[in-house]
Amino acid sequence: MVRLFHGDVGQPHGGFPQALQRKILKGAEPRKHRAGVEMPPADLAQLRIEADARSARTVTDQQFASYLMYPAVFTEYAADRRRFSDVAILPTPVFFYGMEPGQEISVDLERGKTLIVRYVTQSEPHEDGTRTVFFELNGQPRSVRVIDRSQKPKRPPARKVDAGNPRHIGAPHARHRHDRQGGTRPEGDAR
Repeated sequence: MVRLFHGDVGQPHGGFPQALQRKILKGAEPRKHRAGVEMPPADLAQLRIEADARSARTVTDQQFASYLMYPAVFTEYAADRRRFSDVAILPTPVFFYGMEPGQEISVDLERGKTLIVRYVTQSEPHEDGTRTVFFELNGQPRSVRVIDRSQKPKRPPARKVDAGNPRHIGAPHARHRHDRQGGTRPEGDAR
């Protein structure tokens, strides 16, 4: 409230009621001009490159404006988006509370591309503290293993690649198909 009446957010048309402003500021002098006048000039082209680098992708104009106003908050948002993808496409209750068995939602990925997701059930906890979650995606059965943070693992989970460490190399998970010579080989293998 003090910063508002100080003029840090701007000046209302006609100014603030002077008696109220004096009472709130308790003797401090209010701004007489727009706060942005005191800001140093910004190299927007360089700041845009910095915003793209911090988010690891090209930012939209709206995201760039967010970065300019709140760089630390935007950087944290960009890191969460890299980790979890775009969760804004989820209905709010599903984002906050998850889905119940049998619940079905539609997720609009882009114009004309909608996924129907139905949560079926989950397995009992595995020894590594994960569970298998079973669901249907456009009517096709799918499953994924997820960490159950309420469980204490009975054995440590398998180590994963740290994407930020250039010394880490991930193991490929190749599907195999039947080879003409009777063996199997990874799909896409050019032999």
